[in-house]
Amino acid sequence: MPSRRPGWGTKIVLPMLISAMLFACTSDPEPERTSEPTVEPTVASTVEPVVEPSPTVVSTPEPTLADDEPAQVTTVEAGTTIEDPAGNLIAVHGVGTVPDAVLSLRSLELFGDAEELLDPSLVFIDVSWCSAGMLDDSATPPVASVDLSLVAAPDVPLGDPGLLAFRQPLRSPGFVIADPGACSRGWAAVAVPGGDGDPSTARYVYTDPLSSTYEAHVFQWELPAPVELGADPVAGGPEVFRAGQVVTFNEGSLRGTTVTLRGWAELIGVDSPVAETRVVGVLVEVCPANEDWPELGLAIDGWNVVEPLDPADRLGADPLAPLSGNCFEDWAEFGLPFGLAPSGFFVGDGAEPDVGFAIWTLEGAAIAPPG
Repeated sequence: MPSRRPGWGTKIVLPMLISAMLFACTSDPEPERTSEPTVEPTVASTVEPVVEPSPTVVSTPEPTLADDEPAQVTTVEAGTTIEDPAGNLIAVHGVGTVPDAVLSLRSLELFGDAEELLDPSLVFIDVSWCSAGMLDDSATPPVASVDLSLVAAPDVPLGDPGLLAFRQPLRSPGFVIADPGACSRGWAAVAVPGGDGDPSTARYVYTDPLSSTYEAHVFQWELPAPVELGADPVAGGPEVFRAGQVVTFNEGSLRGTTVTLRGWAELIGVDSPVAETRVVGVLVEVCPANEDWPELGLAIDGWNVVEPLDPADRLGADPLAPLSGNCFEDWAEFGLPFGLAPSGFFVGDGAEPDVGFAIWTLEGAAIAPPG
């Protein structure tokens, strides 16, 4: 019996198995899995703004007069007389402002320190003063200086004195310290600092000139409301002369010079070089004792403000001629705003508001103009 050969199925399957095994051995191994990094969950966070704590504000109290530690503070009503440590008797009676009619004189050349007059902060206080008598000529003067000022309230700290000095008193009569044992009364010019409010208190500060501690003695007067000052004078001021009276200067640069007021007149038909003014003339005689010629001026409603239209005229005298021993009489011409009347005529040396100053009233002094 013939022997049997293996079937095709066997022949085919075996090679296939072998091939499968070989394929399995030769194929690339499956790549090893790598673990992904663990992602932490994102937590939404709110960033709060940094707020600086508010600083603690400690209110600083406004300084007062008590902070200056004055040795004495005395506050009285206007018109009350006080006595300072030197024995002087002082009273402040009121306060007044420069009238608009005078402030409007900006177009004129004003006599003296015009810029101060044109400052609306300028006010005047009515002061009376009786100086203590001195035992002998070598005694210390009763006061070294007059520290007068105006403040908005009695408790305002001490400041610089507000008293102003002029080449001649702007307001007639001007305040001067009386001689020992005598009394005087007049207007003292005071500047009120801007923004300090209306002045309600007048202040006088005394410090002993011989003391090493400079202790301040403060005296204050509560004032009524300021009023616009007209031509009404105050009693007790420097002497006011009348037409026809001869005045001889005894001190200063005008020592020995005599001046006589004859009268005043409206100079009709004379044109003024200053707009909105008319010309008035004052007939005056001047007998100079030396080459220092006096300054002449016109007062308006009690304000000594206007100088002659031609100050160099010198009453017709030759400016180059020697003046000693000669007398000159002529009309001094002034530009006067319409609607205002002259109240006085004054002569000064331009330096000493006391001994170098004299004033005549023009009341009842009208005379005929030059022909």
